[in-house]
Amino acid sequence: ALDSYNSLTDEYLVDYFNNKKIRRHLRQMGLITRRGEVVDEPTFRYNAARKEHRTHVKDLMSQAVINKTLELERNRRAFIRDKLIEIRKIEVVNKVKRERDIFALTPPTDKNSRPKTAPQLQDNDAACVAGVSIPPGSVVKWVPLIVPPFGVPPT
Repeated sequence: ALDSYNSLTDEYLVDYFNNKKIRRHLRQMGLITRRGEVVDEPTFRYNAARKEHRTHVKDLMSQAVINKTLELERNRRAFIRDKLIEIRKIEVVNKVKRERDIFALTPPTDKNSRPKTAPQLQDNDAACVAGVSIPPGSVVKWVPLIVPPFGVPPT
């Protein structure tokens, strides 16, 4: 007798189930239709399974969107990282080239030119250039002075 009991069809609970809030709740749960008819158990189970499947598919789709977004962001960051590494390598190469040009021991002129000698001064036996004494007749090697372009700080 209790196995076949359905509270929705109980004549003594009609007033309770006619309450507006209770009817709305029963409709949201899928136990009654919009017209107020009681839904049988196989239909209720089918509708519940459909609702569960729909929720599951939405979750899968949202997770796929999140994963794709994360993958795109990882790829973007890897691209930026690779470009920064490439720029750093180019800067190192350019710095080595500049240092090599600054510390060059021979001038980039003729192959036949000879190293210049220090100027002869009358008042002293040694010339003083930038605080360094150079004895007369000694060989002075030419070193190019590279001035960075305006706005670029010297390295």
